Amino acid sequence: LTSLRANIDTLARHPNLDPETRSRVVEDLDSEARELTALTEELLNLVTEQQDSELARTCDLAEVLKRAVDRASRRSDHQYSLVAEPFLLEAREGRLLRAVGNLLENAAKFSPAGSAIEIRESGGVITVRDHGVGFTPSDIPSVFRRFYRSDSARALPGSGLGLAIVAQVAEECGGEVSAQNAEDGGAIMTFILKDRPAAETDRSGAAREGSHGER
Repeated sequence: LTSLRANIDTLARHPNLDPETRSRVVEDLDSEARELTALTEELLNLVTEQQDSELARTCDLAEVLKRAVDRASRRSDHQYSLVAEPFLLEAREGRLLRAVGNLLENAAKFSPAGSAIEIRESGGVITVRDHGVGFTPSDIPSVFRRFYRSDSARALPGSGLGLAIVAQVAEECGGEVSAQNAEDGGAIMTFILKDRPAAETDRSGAAREGSHGER
């Protein structure tokens, strides 16, 4: 908001700015307005989803993951690959889809354009692996806190709420979420769902495999 007000003040005080400077200020205003909109939406989602009337129902985690990867692949040029086993559980599907989407969005944000993002799921344990900058040791204990933003994230758009929502959904499902660095670079997010899996889950089928990326 401070930056937004400063740019508005610049336009008001200097009506005769040269076109290049004016264009740059307007671009900054647009970027700041978009970021404020995103923050407001994240806050509303956090509040309304706590009171969400969506009922838990049996859903297939592999199908939720496929939908999340399909969405993510339409929004970025990263190379997504998914391997997932059928796993039935009781959950609010919309909330679960949003949590997985937030993990994918976070991985894309901190990865080079066009790089690989690997999603694996087995027995209700999801891992999202990217090939980006990874975490500093001091970041790892805090990445799932509300409004936390690492030093490397401060120059990027974001509200600091996306991963907090992931942690909230994991807790609702009786699970947990964690972050770590991969040995050869990049980050790994692990999302464990411990809610009641349906006894009739068919594990005899082949693992679901797919790849998504540049289109």
